[in-house]
Amino acid sequence: MFRSVKRYFLPPDSAGQVERHRLSLLNIMLAALLVLGPLGTLALALLSPYSIAEEPGILAGLIAGLLTLPLLWLVHTGRGEAAGWLLLLLLFTVLTYGVVSHNGVRSSLVVGYGLVVVLSSLILPEPRSAAIFVLLSAAALFALYGLELSGVLQFPNDTLDSWDPIPPAVVLLLLGVLVGQAEQALRAAVARARESEANLARSNRQLEALNLELEARVLRRTRALELSNAVSRRLSTILDRDRLVAEVVDQLQKAFDYYHVHVYLLDETGKRLVMAGGSGEAGQQLLRRGHELPLGQGLVGRAAVTRLPVLAPDVRSEPAWLPNALLPDTRAEVAVPVMLGEELLGVLDVQHNVQDGLGPEDVETLTSVANQTAVGLQNARLYAAAQRQVESELLLNAITQRIQSTTTVEEALQVAVRELGRALPGSRAEVRLEPTLDNGRREQ
Repeated sequence: MFRSVKRYFLPPDSAGQVERHRLSLLNIMLAALLVLGPLGTLALALLSPYSIAEEPGILAGLIAGLLTLPLLWLVHTGRGEAAGWLLLLLLFTVLTYGVVSHNGVRSSLVVGYGLVVVLSSLILPEPRSAAIFVLLSAAALFALYGLELSGVLQFPNDTLDSWDPIPPAVVLLLLGVLVGQAEQALRAAVARARESEANLARSNRQLEALNLELEARVLRRTRALELSNAVSRRLSTILDRDRLVAEVVDQLQKAFDYYHVHVYLLDETGKRLVMAGGSGEAGQQLLRRGHELPLGQGLVGRAAVTRLPVLAPDVRSEPAWLPNALLPDTRAEVAVPVMLGEELLGVLDVQHNVQDGLGPEDVETLTSVANQTAVGLQNARLYAAAQRQVESELLLNAITQRIQSTTTVEEALQVAVRELGRALPGSRAEVRLEPTLDNGRREQ
């Protein structure tokens, strides 16, 4: 219960820092009135020989106590400015009532108008509130003075001959000016503090964004190194060209979730790039079609001719970009040549469906993968050549053994022709014999 009551006296959480200070001060004033109003009323009721109706202070205390709770409710519901105006008008009214009830304009309560002016600048956000209460206070003084001069208000044993309303009005005016200047200075200081706070918050956000970007770069770089090492390890064990290309495409697709990955290899003529691997259904369709590109055409062809990576963060702004109907969502592309020393083996092409989704870091990663791919392709090529050499030697040994197992020349020749025909399908093998004389010379 105590927490609920305490929460009721707190300003709303949605208020800004300066507004919370104003509302806190307003809450303190209302809480003081809530406590002191009934206590003062009780004290006056006990000590005064008059009844409640006959004693103005008792009536004022009761009114202030009754109005405190609604004003607290206004503050609690986010209408603090309205509560502040009502409180100050209440204080102004009670003060004026007190002045009227106690010796008029010569009452010591007149100084309370200055207090109302000061309080107005502290609890009201409106910069002109102090000026408004200065005018109200001056008007109240002149009105009371006029009522006393006209005899409407009369006080026993009192005369207005020695009292002038001008000095109090001037004092109130000067007080209002000073309060206004102080309030302006305070608002300027608050504005500077807010600006500094905003600049600090902006700097913090920029720093956080930079840290996040650096962390993302480090993470991406780490993943790139891990991928490069993984590709290097896996490619070193794959000696089949098609399997090697499929592994490169699969690893890149899984590691970075690219929209599409292509691998082109240079054909035997050295003039065209033939697609050897591609990701997804689009890649399979292009493979079945035998998709190829001439050197120099598109971003892939440019990378092959220049032997340098080609980066297009926004392919729609690249005049040389060739759209593909099977890849309608391509927005960025990187083409990296697969080089073995100075020799071009092919091109590694990566596409993304996010504009600016590919950058220099991708180029660096893909260049490393392309270098590993070039080594793997060279190993596969050397392995295939070695396999062909071994197969040729085994075939030659087998033919030689079969020939050696024959007993006649005709049989040996038949075996040789038959085995050569099997070893070279589609080729025509024949043996021609030239007759010779007994002395070894050719017949003319």
